Amino acid sequence: MARMTCWTRMCVQVAALIPTLLSAQGSAPSFRIEETTISAVHAAFKAKTLTCHALVEQYLARIAAFDKQGPAINALVTLNPSALTIADSLDRRFAKEGLTGPLHCVPMIVKDNFETKDLQTTAGSLALKGWIPKQDATMVARIRAAGAIVLAKSNMAEWAFSPLETVNSILPGYTKNPYALDRVTAGSSGGTAAAVAANEGESGLGSDTGNSIRGPSAHN
Repeated sequence: MARMTCWTRMCVQVAALIPTLLSAQGSAPSFRIEETTISAVHAAFKAKTLTCHALVEQYLARIAAFDKQGPAINALVTLNPSALTIADSLDRRFAKEGLTGPLHCVPMIVKDNFETKDLQTTAGSLALKGWIPKQDATMVARIRAAGAIVLAKSNMAEWAFSPLETVNSILPGYTKNPYALDRVTAGSSGGTAAAVAANEGESGLGSDTGNSIRGPSAHN
C-alpha cells in the first residue's frame, strides 16, 4: 500500500459530493450526523427537533453516498432492510414513554461475526453467505434491549484472522481508511471502525483477540 497522506484528497472527494447530496435531499438537514454523540441525539429527540426515522434516513443516505460510491469506503456487508420500520416503532414508543433505553434509536454498526437473528452473519467468509442465526449474540441482544437499531453488518478480516487489513471472501475489495483512502484500516474490526469514522453509523460493535479493536481504533 502507498504511504502518502490523503487528508486533502479525502476532503476534496467529500466536498465534491455535498452539492449532490443536498440537491437530492432538497435542503440541508437541521440535525448533522457528522461527529455527533448519543447525548446530542437524545437531546434533539427531547427537543422535538429530530425523530428516529429522520436520523436513520440520514445515516442511510450517508451510506448510499459514501460506502459503495464516492470514496467507496466499502465498510458494510449487509444493511438492515427493517431499519426504518424499527425507527418508526421507536418514534411511537417515544411519543408515549420517552426514551426506551440508554441506546434509544442509536444506529449501530455490528461486526459480521456477531450473530444476528434477522440478518446474515458470515464472519467474512463466502462459506457462510446467506446464513441467518436462530438467535442474537449476547451483546446484540443487549444493545437491542437498550433501544439500539442494528443498522448494518460490517466488513471484517475473514474469520477475524488478520490484525493488519480488512479483506475477505464475502465482499470484493478492501475496506478503506476514511482519512487516507490508500491506507489500511487494520483488522479484524476494520469495517466497524471505518464505518463509524465515516459517520455511516453512530456507534459500533467490534471484537478483539489480538489488536482487532485496538488497531482499527488507532488507524481510523
